[in-house]
Amino acid sequence: MEFLSFIKSCLYLLEEKYQLAFEELKSIVAKSDAPKEAYILVGSVLRKNGEYRKAIHIHESLVGDKSFDGRLNKILFFELVKDYKESKDYEKSLYYANKLLAIDKSPVVYKYIYKLNLLMKNYDEAFKFLEKYQKITKNNYAKELSYILYEKYMATDKKDESLLKKSLKIYPENRASNMAFYDIVFSSGKKTKIIETFDDLLKREVIKTEKDLKKFENDFFAMGLFKEFESAIFRKVAQMTSNPVYTVYCASMFKKKNNSEKAREILVRYLSDIGEKRIVKNRLLDILLPEELKMKFKSSDIYVCAGCNNYFGEYSEYCPVCGQIETLDFA
Repeated sequence: MEFLSFIKSCLYLLEEKYQLAFEELKSIVAKSDAPKEAYILVGSVLRKNGEYRKAIHIHESLVGDKSFDGRLNKILFFELVKDYKESKDYEKSLYYANKLLAIDKSPVVYKYIYKLNLLMKNYDEAFKFLEKYQKITKNNYAKELSYILYEKYMATDKKDESLLKKSLKIYPENRASNMAFYDIVFSSGKKTKIIETFDDLLKREVIKTEKDLKKFENDFFAMGLFKEFESAIFRKVAQMTSNPVYTVYCASMFKKKNNSEKAREILVRYLSDIGEKRIVKNRLLDILLPEELKMKFKSSDIYVCAGCNNYFGEYSEYCPVCGQIETLDFA
């Protein structure tokens, strides 16, 4: 009967029926000779069911059990790492991750410690453990390492420009670091340097939103450089770049100048020659449709994540669903 209950609990787990899995496992651990693994599994099922305190209580009660060998302690500590992480007690989760690391040098342990330190804003430790994880797995985590340095830069009151430079050296396409570096250049007031830095951002295709371009427009206008800004954007459109934000922005500029025909022309050219992007279709509908019909046909979600394939209305460096970095692009 014990074996049958165990099999049934496993099947329920696969079906994500955690309460039923818990009931089957409870019947096993009720026996005095129940295997220790069953107790650990009960706690794990409770965690998956969102009952974090109960899971922690069961797993903590097993810590220090003298009958546990190295294998069981590894399993137990890892479950406690996950228990506390899910309950958002990152400090306690990190405590058990370090205990686990003392007996298990598996790559996944380094990954957990990196992520926990990042959640706790321990940027130096997060960077150190991600570097170790990268070395062990021989995978490239330049993007993630670069963003740790950016997060550290943003978290400090006294901004350390060297962090941005190091961030961009590791991963030159880091959008957030590039934008922050531009702000430093703009604050210098050196017009030639501002134009050069902006041109570099255009070449790198760092700009992903109309809000970005509006910021640059305001900056260039304040510096008496609006013509230079406008010319740069028109050049991008003439180059038939796949990034639709320049075409959409130019269309808006023409519409403000009461030249809806020119705005329509460049939007249609993009859609026919480059690709059908939702943001371009939306702007064309703004021009062609009466106000009462616009919201009926426009798409609210103009970005899609290459990692999880979810759609979003606004751009973010981190995917709001899967958390991957710079995986959002125009849908």
